[in-house]
Amino acid sequence: MSNSEPLAQETNKTTTSTHLRAAVLAILRCPSTGAKLERMDPAALMELNGRIATQKVLTFAGESVERPVADALTTCDRSRVYPVSDGIPVLTANAAIPLE
Repeated sequence: MSNSEPLAQETNKTTTSTHLRAAVLAILRCPSTGAKLERMDPAALMELNGRIATQKVLTFAGESVERPVADALTTCDRSRVYPVSDGIPVLTANAAIPLE
């Protein structure tokens, strides 16, 4: 057995995990509108975090967003943002952040 076998096995696990995440993302939908969701691009995420840092940003439930968002999903029309916490999308209508 060579030292490269565990690395090859780990690479296969990573590839499978990435495909699984893509497959799961393909079936996720906005709980309010049914729209498809996609990962929020880094530039838009930076812009959202800038707004959070400088002004009051509210969720649809009217709760203030106090912390920067490390990762998020957004509807295809870019009207709603769903934070991702510890790798798990928070897909509740009240947790969504409206983008205007």
